[in-house]
Order: sequence, then structure tokens, then C-alpha cells
Amino acid sequence: MLFADQTGVRSDQVSGRTWAPRGETPTVRRTGNRFSVNAMPAISPRGRMWFTVYRGSFTAEVFCDFLDRLNRQFDRPVHLVVARGGQRWVEAVMA
Repeated sequence: MLFADQTGVRSDQVSGRTWAPRGETPTVRRTGNRFSVNAMPAISPRGRMWFTVYRGSFTAEVFCDFLDRLNRQFDRPVHLVVARGGQRWVEAVMA
């Protein structure tokens, strides 16, 4: 059994603190170069993980490619529980 969900990571978070003289708005200098990357991981109850990283939107093609790659890792059927929007879960069996 594996559990899967899609996630994204962006580089435009400003972490840390800054200061400014009293009455002036503090500014944080940044280059403006931002990037994002998305990932689709599948995790077993024992903590093993398989994943794919991709740019762009999460599409059916991305998901099917992930399932094909995941299916090649196993020599027996696998139950895959996948998160959908709104935290509803769907279970599928890959043979």
C-alpha cells in the first residue's frame, strides 16, 4: 500500500527579519529571480518513498507518467491511495 499526493515548492518566500529607522518602511532587497518546482511522491507505511519532480501544471499526463514509472518498481499489485482536492482520498489498485 502506498499513499500519494501532489505538492509544490516556490522560492519567493522571504524568511528572516530586517529593520528600518523608526517611521520608515523596511525593505528587503531581492533579485526577483524566482522558481518553482512540483513533486508527486508516494510513501509506504514503512517510510519508503518514490517520487517524480516536474515543472508546470499537474496534468493527467504527469500523473499517468508517474503511475507508469511507479508500476515498474513492483512485481505484484500495489494499492495506491491518492489525495484529491478537499482532502478526499481515492484508492486504486495497480496491477
